[in-house]
Parts: sequence; structure tokens; C-alpha cells
Amino acid sequence: MEDDGSMGGKFWLKLIGTILAGGAVLFIVLMILSHALYKRGLWGGLAVFCLVLIGVAWFYDRRNQRRLDWDTEHPEERLPETPSDHLERF
Repeated sequence: MEDDGSMGGKFWLKLIGTILAGGAVLFIVLMILSHALYKRGLWGGLAVFCLVLIGVAWFYDRRNQRRLDWDTEHPEERLPETPSDHLERF
């Protein structure tokens, strides 16, 4: 099978699915935020917005911590992350 440089249908289906899922999540978050603004006013909306941001930061931190734990357990397989890390290997 030759690679003609085009992206296959699987790629486009994944891309469309990701965009639709992201749009659905964004819609739900905006509905919750607008409901909080309507019911509780500015401070309630701000509180919900802060809770959403804290939740996103928590998930990001957990994922990043797992990666850092893996890097400390397997230092020989650690990938360079910055240009200065590339220079340390030479």
C-alpha cells in the first residue's frame, strides 16, 4: 500500500469526533456557568467559573505528576523537553 500523502478517512472521523465532543463539553460548561450567573448573580457565576478552573488544573496536575513520576523511575528513557535538554546529552 503506497502512502500518497493524503490523510485517510480515519483521521477525519477522529478530528470531527474530537471537535464535536469538545463542542458538547464547552456547551455544557457554558450552560452551567450561565445558569449560575442567572440564579446567583455575578459572584455565583464567578465561583462556578473558579471551580471549573480548579477542576481543570487538578486534572492537568495529576496527568503531569504521573509523567514526572515515570521520568524519575525511568531516567534513561526520558525524552528531552527543552533545547537545553538536548545539549546536556552531548
